[in-house]
Amino acid sequence: MKTDMISRISSVKDDVDKLDKFKANVDAINHALSLKADAILVETFLDKKANIIDLIPLKTSIETLLQTKLDNESFNAFTSTTNQVQADTSRELALKGNTKDIHTLIELKANALSLERFITQCNKELNSRVTQTQ
Repeated sequence: MKTDMISRISSVKDDVDKLDKFKANVDAINHALSLKADAILVETFLDKKANIIDLIPLKTSIETLLQTKLDNESFNAFTSTTNQVQADTSRELALKGNTKDIHTLIELKANALSLERFITQCNKELNSRVTQTQ
């Protein structure tokens, strides 16, 4: 009987030890409670949330954007036109002289003073030859 009693006490002790592992301590409970939102805080946030009436203008704006959006075919046509204009402009620019070429041509062109000196020199030369041949 005594062994039976000791055995039962040992069994109860084992059961208590098993249950003790699952119990929450006071600090854990207090921590969990501190993380929980109180009713006033919840009510404050619920008052700040948007309701359906506030979202109607946004919904209308989105619907308008969806109606006026560019479809794939229109976008491809726009892209093609833009690329064609860019290619045409590039061709036109390639046909025109660049500034360096124009500057070189201007430097090579005789200016009026140089031309006048040349003509004067030629006239002197011609006059001197005409005088020598007479």
